[in-house]
Amino acid sequence: MSTTENSSTATPYAPATADRFALGALMAIGALIGVERAVGLVMRIVSITGPGPHRAPITPRNLEAAVPLGSGDAVAAEITAGTLTVAQLAGAEAGLLLAKEILTFLAIATIIICLILLARNTLRGAIFQRRNTVLLTVAGIAAAFGYGISHFLGQLASNEIISRLSVGKPAVYGSSGDMMPYFLGFFAFGIVTIAYAIGARMQRETEGLV
Repeated sequence: MSTTENSSTATPYAPATADRFALGALMAIGALIGVERAVGLVMRIVSITGPGPHRAPITPRNLEAAVPLGSGDAVAAEITAGTLTVAQLAGAEAGLLLAKEILTFLAIATIIICLILLARNTLRGAIFQRRNTVLLTVAGIAAAFGYGISHFLGQLASNEIISRLSVGKPAVYGSSGDMMPYFLGFFAFGIVTIAYAIGARMQRETEGLV
């Protein structure tokens, strides 16, 4: 039997019963998350395109306000995020919010599908395979770029809303926020993907010696 044929079949490893149960439970949880996100997407689309009023997230910059704490005096605080209720959404605002919600859902759906397929391959004993490396790579790209771009679209929508309500004097420009979680997530996916790629290569080399 050739090396190519061996590399496309499942390995002799069979997951233990506890491992199979855990993977099955995680696959079911992932499917439920996907359904919940799909329902949430429909609700958000209806909310954004509906007659209003609309609740829109905003990320103002250099905006200070007095915030009361308990029974004491109000203290000065800088507001970096909040939710604003507006009677209507302009076309650009609604379009950006819709794009943000749809892109976020697509990113989550891609990650869930890739991880479910990875778990299915593992249940079949096909662990270190090229297809698993591809699945991890696609999931990592979806997480990094999907969430990053959706965050940027949300920031643009916030800019549009603040600019309209502040009569042409926007309180924020560009994008804000901590990008470190995105870099850490991309780093973690990169390490796992490289580990799977090395394992797949070692497995193919070992099968070639048999």
